[in-house]
Amino acid sequence: MATQTRPLVSVKALEGDMATDNSSSLALAEVFRAPLRPDVVRFVHRLLSCNKRQPYAVSRRAGHQTSAESWGTGRAVSRIPRVPGGGTHRAGQGAFGNMCRGGRMFAPTKTWRKWHRRVNVHLRRVAVASALAATSVPSLVLARGHRIETVPELPLVISDSAESIEKTSQAIKILKQVGAYADAEKAKDSVGIRPGKGKMRNRRYINRKGPLIVYGTEGSKIVKAFRNLPGVDVANVERLNLLDLAPGGHLGRFVIWTESAFKKLEEVYGTFDAPSLKKKGFILPRPKMANADLGRIINSDEVQSVVKPLNKEVKRREKRKNPLKNVAAVLKLNPYFGTARKMATLAEAARIKARKEKLDSKRTKLSPEEAAKVKAAGKAWYKTMISDSDYAEFDNFSKWLGVTHFGQNSNKFVNRRVHFTQRQTRDGPECTAKPSSLGQSRTWPHSSCHVTLHVIKSILPPTSPRNLRPNPTPQLNTKPRKNLRLHRRRRRHGRHSHRRRGPHPPPPRRPEEALRWAPTPAHHPPPPRPPPRPENGFRSTRRTKLVCTVGPATCGADELEALAVGGMNVARVNMCHGDREWHRGVIRAVRRLNEEKGFAVAVMMDTEGSEIHMGDLGGAAAAKAEDGEIWTFSVRSFEAPPPERTIHVNYEGFAEDVRVGDELLVDGGMARFEVVEKLGPDVKCRCTDPGLLLPRANLTFWRDGSIVRERNAMLPTISSKDWLDIDFGISEGVDFIAVSFVKSAEVINHLKSYIAARSRGSDIAVIAKIESIDSLKNLEEIIRASDGAMVARGDMGAQIPLEQVPSVQQKIVKLCRQLNKPVIVASQLLESMIEYPTPTRAEVADVSEAVRQRADALMLSGESAMGRYPEKALSVLRSVSLRIEKWWREEKRHEELELKDVSSSFSDKISEEICISAAKMANKLEVDAVFVYTNTGHMASLLSRCRPDCPIFAFTTSTSVRRRLNLQWGLIPFRLSFSDDMESNLNRTFSLLKARGMIQSGDLVIALSDMLQSIQVMNGIS
Repeated sequence: MATQTRPLVSVKALEGDMATDNSSSLALAEVFRAPLRPDVVRFVHRLLSCNKRQPYAVSRRAGHQTSAESWGTGRAVSRIPRVPGGGTHRAGQGAFGNMCRGGRMFAPTKTWRKWHRRVNVHLRRVAVASALAATSVPSLVLARGHRIETVPELPLVISDSAESIEKTSQAIKILKQVGAYADAEKAKDSVGIRPGKGKMRNRRYINRKGPLIVYGTEGSKIVKAFRNLPGVDVANVERLNLLDLAPGGHLGRFVIWTESAFKKLEEVYGTFDAPSLKKKGFILPRPKMANADLGRIINSDEVQSVVKPLNKEVKRREKRKNPLKNVAAVLKLNPYFGTARKMATLAEAARIKARKEKLDSKRTKLSPEEAAKVKAAGKAWYKTMISDSDYAEFDNFSKWLGVTHFGQNSNKFVNRRVHFTQRQTRDGPECTAKPSSLGQSRTWPHSSCHVTLHVIKSILPPTSPRNLRPNPTPQLNTKPRKNLRLHRRRRRHGRHSHRRRGPHPPPPRRPEEALRWAPTPAHHPPPPRPPPRPENGFRSTRRTKLVCTVGPATCGADELEALAVGGMNVARVNMCHGDREWHRGVIRAVRRLNEEKGFAVAVMMDTEGSEIHMGDLGGAAAAKAEDGEIWTFSVRSFEAPPPERTIHVNYEGFAEDVRVGDELLVDGGMARFEVVEKLGPDVKCRCTDPGLLLPRANLTFWRDGSIVRERNAMLPTISSKDWLDIDFGISEGVDFIAVSFVKSAEVINHLKSYIAARSRGSDIAVIAKIESIDSLKNLEEIIRASDGAMVARGDMGAQIPLEQVPSVQQKIVKLCRQLNKPVIVASQLLESMIEYPTPTRAEVADVSEAVRQRADALMLSGESAMGRYPEKALSVLRSVSLRIEKWWREEKRHEELELKDVSSSFSDKISEEICISAAKMANKLEVDAVFVYTNTGHMASLLSRCRPDCPIFAFTTSTSVRRRLNLQWGLIPFRLSFSDDMESNLNRTFSLLKARGMIQSGDLVIALSDMLQSIQVMNGIS
């Protein structure tokens, strides 16, 4: 193979080199194309490791020195071999002991060992060539655990000026220049003390293997420079050893070559045609076949028909049939079985028919109007049961009830369902009702029982449609109770548990009861039934919050209301799609929904970012790329729809940066293309992995097994379009701004300063999207600077190995909890539900893992923006979250997470300690709820990161703070005006939550406040 036709490897120039060295390149040696033989490498490594084993000396008398204590013979005690000592009383006796001095009790260790092994010379050379070829495969190098994310290419070649250094500081500087210092630092941090007796044989310390430096000039000073770095080995190219190239027998050592060493590879190892000049008679082995061909051939029908031929002469014995399950078998044993079975069936049918006729004779047929009411009640019950919470906004609920306050003049009749209690007096029955303040009550005579109360009970499910007759007046039971203790015992344990004291109606269990206990005076028209009470995600007891991306499939008012009813806490608008007028309409529709329907859905705006991405597909929603098709990626702008299979790219330098042979990934690997030709501003690419192309999809391109990051690093994090979008979000009053492709904490700080300058008093939270290698390098600094984080796994998976995505997600979630920052797990949670109504089992497991990690929120992207089943996708997220959270609480899995100190002042430190103590107290005492009274939401956020088992009710005076708390785990926010009297605030909140059924009498509640910095425990709420 000619040198000109081989792939080229660039030589990395170092600081201080001549300018001409910057453009030098070398042809790739043929040894890097040698076949990978892990079996040969493991075999040779095992034999060479035996030769490397360090000998040790053993005493010649080991095992023969007896210092054990003898109890004499016939004692039935454990013995060791007979004790020598002829001529004495101990001759031939057994001795009792655990160990003899100087060695073992039996079969002492020999003073010599034969553990050396001979290795065939040619086999050893083949193993070394295979290990050298593996050093150029990035996937194998990453699989060994090396940190090569910042390495430009493999193999990595540096100029010969590195061979002249002799200082360790200069060596570290070179490693930093070529991006290999992260791997060396990982090896340095792994230094530890060796376990076992090996530490006593001059091998006390052990560490991981870092990069291997290979030089070519004999007597080079580079050995002195790198020998003090733990884990970094230095070797001459003519004396490469398999123990250095494949430590532990595993292929993929990270190797840094000097230019002179790289040039000597063909001289040392030869080529496929010419023998080596240094190793006599050695020619590189040629690969016999590709691994893919081997699997295809072995699994082919032709080979398998010979390996596993079909045995046509198999004789199977007759299987005995179970007469208890097989009718034919039981008929052989009992021919009368069929007749008896038929007679029993006919008798049962006759019995059922007679019973039906008897019941029909007793029943009265329902009219069509009554049947319609039964059906409507059944539907209302079903909608109530499928929601995990049924609490509407208090203000709208009170307006529907017809009550604005409770006072002396509030006895005006309102035609609504009421609950009251009654007791028998000498003057007749009296009704007692409780106003909104706790501990007070008012009494009216029986004639004025139409007073409207604030305690409302829900209508329970219908179970039987018969005898449905509306009763305009309730049948009050005025019979006094004689034995109240017996009644309470029956109420708890007896079959009459539905009874209550006085005229209090039982919870209706059938539709006719629901209508019978609806008081409807003759002089008022019947009231309309209230609508079925939805989940209202911000009122749900579900701990994990849900974020939905609003798109063409969910931008209507009805669709937004359906998402809010289904549990949506935050509505996300993605500025990558649509114009600002469309987004303005969505944001205002969400605000209108909050005002009219009583929701508290927050709004999150997601910026586009400065990464390279595709344009619109000529108005099409998506396009399908098939295997082998040629597509054109162009930087030209098209006024009309672009030609077929032509895609616009937003980056003007795209055509200049890509090279022929580069691999282009669309949307993190949803489709793959290979660059085959460059024609001016157009780039021709062949599809190698078919997939779906979506508008504005992200583009990344790989070269020689590594991602090309230079251009993305030069692009700003926030583009000029992003700044205009941020101004738009500030003017519309969004609650969160998510910044894409954050590289450093300075970007977050700059954006916060900009928001504060443009909008005085604004409390817009900044969410950092972690989706690139630069974000992971500065992870903790970015999270500390931001108000929250989003794990964007789609773009992240395109820049790091896929197998690292789960561990990186868990690391980000844990760090955000420690730093008290809400974290959102996003991207491809239920990707299949874009097209299908049910998710895959793997997607359900993925969602449950995010809930188990106690992430604050889960986010739907394409599933809710353009999917065919957005409401079903949201329902799946809600049901899986509820089930996993319930399992977590039932198992009492309280993980001990080390929470970092996030307080910046002494006052905040007090609040932090109060919240930690309150969470521990809530779990230990098994309280029913925690109340938090906060002005800024800070104390509620501190309590949320402790993840108590009980729900957290947060009360604040600010509407914006209430919406921001919708992103915090486990918080149920309310807006409430505070008074100076804390007891009055407690009474109002107790009344508010009791009216919704969120708490009840006898519940144990912990109350916290950042206004008083105190903690109180309330037991037995009256």
